[in-house]
Formats: sequence, C-alpha cells, structure tokens
Amino acid sequence: MSNVIAKRDLFWSSKGSNVRNKFTVRVGVPFDVEQSEVPFGMDWIDDTGASACAIDTDGLEDEYHHVVYGLDEIQAVNMASNIEPMLKGLAKKYDLFWLSGEPYS
Repeated sequence: MSNVIAKRDLFWSSKGSNVRNKFTVRVGVPFDVEQSEVPFGMDWIDDTGASACAIDTDGLEDEYHHVVYGLDEIQAVNMASNIEPMLKGLAKKYDLFWLSGEPYS
C-alpha cells in the first residue's frame, strides 16, 4: 500500500513461542467507490457514491487485507482506523505485543 494515512507497528509471536516478529498494520487513504464496486449490497449508496479505505498488514505469516466502506471519506477513515476488532481476531492465532515488549491488550 503506497498511500497510507496511519500505521501501527507491533510484534507478534506464534502461540507458545518466545520468538517475536515485527509487523505493521496500515490504513490507506480513502478512495471513492460506486455501488457496482462493492462486493456486497449497499442499498444506501446513492448516485454520489461512497468511499472506502484499505487496511493491510505486513510482516505476519498470513497477510491481512480488508476494505472498509463508508458513506463518505470521514466515515470510511473512522471505521478503518478502528483496528481493534481485527487485532482481536489476530490474537486468536498470535500473541501480540507493543514495541516496548508489553502484551497488547
């Protein structure tokens, strides 16, 4: 992802392992979308379209890529920047840590 508006660096380790690896979560710049570009029904999109932001990771065993949609750029950024649900999902597979070494919770 080349156009990033926000990122967070963390460490991960496989469950039960002491080996920590750095990874980055990135939120991309919002972009305009039309209803035909959305992979699920969004009846609320009108002729003015909507916006979306990509979220991805770099440095995990299985890279994560997701697109979040909003009514406009502000809503797309707001929804995409809430990465906590994504990190909670990743925590089922990995132990996560702040760069300080403290557990991420």
